[in-house]
Amino acid sequence: MSAFGLDESSPAACQTRLIHACCQQVVTRRGPLLIKDARAHSLVHNDFGNCDSNVVAYLGIPLISTDGNVVGSLCVIDIIPRAWSDDDVVAMTDLAMLVMTEAEQQMRIAEIDGRHPDQSHRNHVFAMMSDDVPLHDIFVSLCGVIEGDVPDAMASVLLLDAANGCLRHGAAPQLPEAYWRAMDAIAIGPSVGSCGTAAFLRTTVVVRDIATDPLWSTFRDVALVHGLRSCWSVPVIASDGQTVLGTIAVYRTIPSSPSDAELSSLTRASHIARIAIERKRAHDALKESEARFYSAFEDAATGQALVGFNGQFLRVNRSLCDMVGYAADDLIAMNYRAITHPDDIDLSDAVLEGNLPSITFEKRYIHKTGRVIWVQVTSTVVHDDDGQPLYHITQTLDITARRHAETSLI
Repeated sequence: MSAFGLDESSPAACQTRLIHACCQQVVTRRGPLLIKDARAHSLVHNDFGNCDSNVVAYLGIPLISTDGNVVGSLCVIDIIPRAWSDDDVVAMTDLAMLVMTEAEQQMRIAEIDGRHPDQSHRNHVFAMMSDDVPLHDIFVSLCGVIEGDVPDAMASVLLLDAANGCLRHGAAPQLPEAYWRAMDAIAIGPSVGSCGTAAFLRTTVVVRDIATDPLWSTFRDVALVHGLRSCWSVPVIASDGQTVLGTIAVYRTIPSSPSDAELSSLTRASHIARIAIERKRAHDALKESEARFYSAFEDAATGQALVGFNGQFLRVNRSLCDMVGYAADDLIAMNYRAITHPDDIDLSDAVLEGNLPSITFEKRYIHKTGRVIWVQVTSTVVHDDDGQPLYHITQTLDITARRHAETSLI
């Protein structure tokens, strides 16, 4: 029994005779039970008399599994009389279905854990991805998962170097170092061992006996000298269903072919490797993009700022700081209105609150020393992937000298 929203010391939080009886009725009748006031309900009055429970109102829904069995009940109670509505019943029925779905998913996970003791290790691999652990360390753990599934196996992960058309070492914790170093940077092709062929053909390649298989004619000696007799390789295919990212392989010291379960293990591992590789590449691309942006931002000759829709400076560059005489930390603690000339605040507010994607206008800032600076500001709204506005990015150019020159000509 689980209870939410009740003090553990409350009688209603305990499995009282009343709650037990009501829930039992729900299970027995395989349908909802609504009690507005337990003190006047026949079930309570006839069976329990003056029950000491402070449960007054009760609504219970059966938990029914996908195979039609009632496995429990979901109930909500109140300490005052309550007339339950049809909407209450519908909401509780929907919630009961969600609870049952989650429960059955957890049971399936437990069943998988029983069949595959390494399931926790797979979960550990996913946890490593979330923690941005280096790809090599993730692959080492993934190899451990495979080796747990395939008796006497030595697993390997290779990454495709698309620019050079070859496979690079990713991880092979149980393979002899001399072997994987010798095989590092092998070109892919239609007859290049198990992995080179799998990457080239984008299909699973099973070599039962390296000593006799023609796919290993070029690398046979280096494999046999290290006692490797069989190799099965599965390509790691990207989410687009076409691009090869690398290979997952199993070596054994005896001639052998994989069972269906062992081949399934390799296939699952290839999917996990794909997720890890694509996640790492996306993360690296984002970091590179951010680095380029902030390098251009920080080193720009014009004043640059990210400004929230409340007018707060979120980020400023060195040029803007020099322009207005404030340190970056001081500006970020300010609202732009604090350094805007009083006569130009309404104009700045209108720009900030407007719907224009980009606008260029002129205004005045007040330098830290008190002098007035004329600036030309280009303000552009930045949106997220869903099109929601995030902030303004502003580019600010000091035009004080130009404005003074124009004034002197008048």
